[in-house]
Amino acid sequence: MSILDKVVSKFGNDFDVSFEEFADANAAPFYELGNCKATDHPLELKQLHQEFCDLFEHELESYIKKQDYTFKEFIIECEAALEADTEEKFFIEFILAATEYDRFYGLMRNHAALLASNGKQMKTNTESKCHK
Repeated sequence: MSILDKVVSKFGNDFDVSFEEFADANAAPFYELGNCKATDHPLELKQLHQEFCDLFEHELESYIKKQDYTFKEFIIECEAALEADTEEKFFIEFILAATEYDRFYGLMRNHAALLASNGKQMKTNTESKCHK
């Protein structure tokens, strides 16, 4: 069994629920931001990414080390599986979002759009606009 299979087996459902709770609570600042460059994003979004990382990385890294893998080996396996378009695609995107801000931003933008399309009101503030 690959390390990716082990991680999905151990964490898959829990991470899905945890991500949805986190994204529901934090999607609003991503809603009207648009497609500005990451360097123009408000600090608030980068702080949310750090919170997201803090929630998931420690537990995940600890488990991977116990399986005698490095986190880098795990990420390489995730990227290869993502290119192969596996059924774990959402889970892999979620994991990679914890390692890369751009992926995190994309997931949160998609989640915000999904919430909006389902009629959820999103309150934004002027601090959530691109800095130019």
